[in-house]
Amino acid sequence: MVYSTDLSVAPAPIENTHSAIETYRVPPSLLGALPPQLKASVRDANNIVVSRSSAALLRDHPQCTFWVNDRKTWNKRRYQDYMRAEQGLAVVPKAAIEQRNSAEQHAHDVHNPLTWLTAGALTPLTNQGNNTTNITQPQSTITDLIKRDSKVNAKSGPLDAYHQHENTQQVIQQRSSIAGESLTGQGNAKHLRTSHGGANPQSNTTSKNTKQTGYTPIALQHQQLDMANNTVLVNERTQTTKQGLYEASKKQVKANGPQHAVRPGVPTVKIYTPELNSQWLLERKGPINRAFVTHIVNANDTALRIAEQYSGMADPNLVYNYNLGVTEQKPAPVGTPLRVPSGWELEVEGSACNTQSVLLQWQGPTSGEAELELEKRPIDSLDFWHYKLPIEPGDYQLTVSSSGVYDETHFTVKARVYTYHISLLDEQQQPLKHAKYQARLKSGHIIDGELDEAGQVTLSSPLYESLKVNFTELDAQDWGNAQGLGNTLTKVNTAFTQQYTVAQGDTLLRIAKLHGFYHAECIYQHPSNHAFRTLRPDPNLLYPGDTLNIPAKAVKFSNLRENQNNIFARQAEHDMFRLRVEAANGDNMVGKKVVVTLGEQTFEGVVASNGLIEFAIQDHTALTGQVEIYPSLESDTPIHTFTVQVAHLDPITSLSGVQGRCNALGFECGKVDGLNGPKTRAGVRQFQQVHKLTVDAIAGPNTQAKLQQVYGS
Repeated sequence: MVYSTDLSVAPAPIENTHSAIETYRVPPSLLGALPPQLKASVRDANNIVVSRSSAALLRDHPQCTFWVNDRKTWNKRRYQDYMRAEQGLAVVPKAAIEQRNSAEQHAHDVHNPLTWLTAGALTPLTNQGNNTTNITQPQSTITDLIKRDSKVNAKSGPLDAYHQHENTQQVIQQRSSIAGESLTGQGNAKHLRTSHGGANPQSNTTSKNTKQTGYTPIALQHQQLDMANNTVLVNERTQTTKQGLYEASKKQVKANGPQHAVRPGVPTVKIYTPELNSQWLLERKGPINRAFVTHIVNANDTALRIAEQYSGMADPNLVYNYNLGVTEQKPAPVGTPLRVPSGWELEVEGSACNTQSVLLQWQGPTSGEAELELEKRPIDSLDFWHYKLPIEPGDYQLTVSSSGVYDETHFTVKARVYTYHISLLDEQQQPLKHAKYQARLKSGHIIDGELDEAGQVTLSSPLYESLKVNFTELDAQDWGNAQGLGNTLTKVNTAFTQQYTVAQGDTLLRIAKLHGFYHAECIYQHPSNHAFRTLRPDPNLLYPGDTLNIPAKAVKFSNLRENQNNIFARQAEHDMFRLRVEAANGDNMVGKKVVVTLGEQTFEGVVASNGLIEFAIQDHTALTGQVEIYPSLESDTPIHTFTVQVAHLDPITSLSGVQGRCNALGFECGKVDGLNGPKTRAGVRQFQQVHKLTVDAIAGPNTQAKLQQVYGS
């Protein structure tokens, strides 16, 4: 911060005016609700809880902690969050308060600039008429030089006598060496920020006496004295008056708290937010929020048009979300005032002391200035200011000034870009190439696209907040997140697109896959097939001539995780091939090698202990297959070869279903045609005799139940 107040008049005496710290007593009811760490800190006799007004004085204190009650949970937060919160506590060690008061008292006691410049080697001077005299006995040759050789008029102050010495450069050199040693030798130099908020832009080097990068002790920066303007020049970019020399040359007080008024009446300003070289994303977080305008609805207005007019985004939800009762179905009447987002704003804040107003000036993608009036406060009392700055992506410089003093900061605003990586695999974990997808924006807008050769796509845009994805060629039940993460939004379409008549050899899953579904339940459980479910309670048993409604695919939008690879997988169901084999001559078939060929699919295995051959059918188009049984695993010559029909078994309640099962079990019923001829009656009679049922050659309920039990389905 650069000071430019004139000190041609000697400073007034300083009184002991350090700010009192007010404590806050935590009620027992609140104390019991605090978390253990905070409760222990509050109960610690070495700590105190301070009031909100005192917390403002301690906002920069490294040992002061601020706690905020966030939705019934206490958490450590920044000072800015503490001030905005309805309930908060500020805790600070007592020792830090005592140190602060002691340092503040020290800052008020020692105030004469020449005393500081020489660290005891220069003696304060005062004016008495046209003569310069000493308050105390001189302690250095510099004082003697000033007293002996200076000719001071009645209006001159002690610094004027200092400046008018005929050996000015010699005095400056001596003063600089003495002040430099006394002010920086202990590492307590008062630092001065340059007009660009950092180190001298003309040099990339740092003095060994400089305490921190970007700031240089002013006692080491003085290059020359301008005798005509009575001004000390600092580097090539920054200048300050004698008051700046006075302020910057004082020892830096190590008080753990903001020391805005180094002496009574001196104006100060400071920027707290945004911090120097900070970066901000355009999102509703912390001090960044949306800016709004009021729009009066006209006859031709639509929500989409209004949103695009002010925000540049074709998103009608920007109108609906901020205006209660206004929806797509209930648009706002003509003349209604609407609150519409128009951009972004950053709440900047800071403090000032001993001034009535501050002037904010900013330059960047947006630029302007604003003068803020402050409340009238007692001398050396802090006043806090804040202002909502309109911002866009880019670099900014912000300056606050008042009464010849200023502070500045630089910050960068970046557009919030949302990026998502999407992958889709099949049931064998292979990429699904060129699969169609839909991306749903937070506004409800849909973006259609297609995955690449690797079954992937990357979506990135500032508009893609809370993006969701749907794969249009798959039903909602047929795909999911392979990582088991992400909530979904499913919309079942109750309409159906067509009717399908079941043919011989059809299975429910085969019908589903013929129409782009991968689960039989997608069709069987659809509301439009309620009557079919009543007729066929077992979805595995269909009858030729049955009719099914083929529904439209259910839509499912799954949440995407930002900056991560969102892996989804198709989840397909498969029909099972089941065949039980028994040798007519009683030979043991268990363990014999079996090879089954179904269309493009070939299965090789062994007969299980129950005589069952079972595997998942991959080729759902195959209606017939060939079975070969070998005497051993090493044999290449089959001992049995026969053809099977896939999915040709009708329900047990139908006569064709009885015929098919009896034939498979060796009770010959002839051709499976649903006709109750002599061969069918003979086969049924033989089955009833073997299983000790009533022998009447009629496949009634008892015969059907036993037949289903023996056959297995």
